[in-house]
Amino acid sequence: MFDGNERLVVCNQRCMDMYKMSGDVVKPGITLQNLLKYRISNGSFAHDPVAYRRDLVGAISAGKTTGTEVKCADGRSITVAQTRESAENVLSASQTVEADDAKLRREVEGFLSRVAA
Repeated sequence: MFDGNERLVVCNQRCMDMYKMSGDVVKPGITLQNLLKYRISNGSFAHDPVAYRRDLVGAISAGKTTGTEVKCADGRSITVAQTRESAENVLSASQTVEADDAKLRREVEGFLSRVAA
């Protein structure tokens, strides 16, 4: 979860494990931009960080829910739903989805539909 200044407020251990992030780096106060740089360096983010941040902040500012599938270097896929929780906070809800797990994928798609509603 990030605050209105794009600084991390909280990140649970499951999220840290999914993205192979270290608690020495990822802690409250790190900016979204620096978190994306870190994720690029550890192979868990392969997008243009400037475009990603622009699109995410724009969608959240407009009150839209976004959903995306992140492909990791190790072959895992992670489906992420992001939505505005209040005027100042962004909530990121993440779920690991393996490409061959159709049941889990349907559950995550259902979750994304409920978040978007």
